[in-house]
Amino acid sequence: MDTILKSIEKRGFFIALFLVIAIFISMNAFDSQGPHGGRIEKAENYYIELKNPGKDLYIYLLDGKLKTVNSKGISGEVRLFFRDSTTLNIQLKPTADSAFVAEAISDFYACDISFNVFGKTVSAKFDNPVQVVDKGLKRKGKER
Repeated sequence: MDTILKSIEKRGFFIALFLVIAIFISMNAFDSQGPHGGRIEKAENYYIELKNPGKDLYIYLLDGKLKTVNSKGISGEVRLFFRDSTTLNIQLKPTADSAFVAEAISDFYACDISFNVFGKTVSAKFDNPVQVVDKGLKRKGKER
C-alpha cells in the first residue's frame, strides 16, 4: 500500500511540475520572434510586430493567426518616448509588402504603436531593446 501511495505522490509531483512549466511557457509564448523576425505584442484581436534592424522601424499588423494584414486602408503612428520625458510622433508609411516603416531616432527607450484599422484603434507598447541593453551595460560598468 505504501508503494502505491508513493507512486501516486510521484505522479502528482510530476503533474504539478508539468503544469507549472506549461503555464510559464504559455505566459511567455509571444516573447519570441514574429513571422518577419521582429518582436510581437497582442493588440485587441491583432498582433503588432516590431522589427528594428537599424535606424528605421519596420512594423507589421498581424491577424490572430500571425499572418500579415494588407496595409490598404490602414493608417498608423508610432510615438517614441525619450529619457528626458519628451515624445515624438511619427506617421507610419505603408510599403509594398504590407509593412509600415518609420524613420526613428535611435535613442528612444520605448514606443507606442497605434493603427487605425477601418475605424478602430489598436495599439501596443514596446521597449527599445538596444536601450535596455545599453542601460544594463552602463549599470554594470558603474558597479565595478
